Amino acid sequence: MNDYVKFWNPAPSDLRQMIVNPIIWDQEIPIHADLIFNTPFTRLQPDFTVLEVGCGIGRLMKHIVPQVQSSCGVDISQTMIEESHNYLRGVPNVSTFLVEPEGAYPFVDGTVDLVYSFLCLQHVPGRELLHHIYDEVFRVLKPGGVFRCQTHAGCATDSFAGYVGSWYPSAECLAQDFVGRGFTVCETQTGLGYSEWLWATLCKP
Repeated sequence: MNDYVKFWNPAPSDLRQMIVNPIIWDQEIPIHADLIFNTPFTRLQPDFTVLEVGCGIGRLMKHIVPQVQSSCGVDISQTMIEESHNYLRGVPNVSTFLVEPEGAYPFVDGTVDLVYSFLCLQHVPGRELLHHIYDEVFRVLKPGGVFRCQTHAGCATDSFAGYVGSWYPSAECLAQDFVGRGFTVCETQTGLGYSEWLWATLCKP
């Protein structure tokens, strides 16, 4: 757990070199947003409160906020959250929150319309922590709310980060992990965006 938190809390200068500065990230945001929100279950609405799990500096949040009432994000990285305050300065109706890996999200039960997670879950070390995330998402979603998430196919590995992440052998296995936690599976997808990516779209009954 310490290696996990430490990796995602680099010095601000290292963060800017690794994540914040590359122009390609900003160029790909519309493509990534289309993968998340261009489905029959996740189309954005003007009255939606939307939450991103693993928001980083808020690129996707900034992209979608003109289409929703409120765009919020949580992240375990204090460095990312601090950088998000600079990146999102002057953008209305956005907010980011630092959370502990096993902490509660700062939202009242049943108040969020749509939750999404992109390029985040694959880095989470262990099913127990993943299940905590899933339970928090379920708690904050409104009845009928939707969770759209992406992760990675294959054996659990995240060697570049110095710790072991959590991957799934198939999209069906990913979806099955949600069924026992109260979700209804809307759809699963494999290879959308990249061949190794798995997607699941879940609904809170």
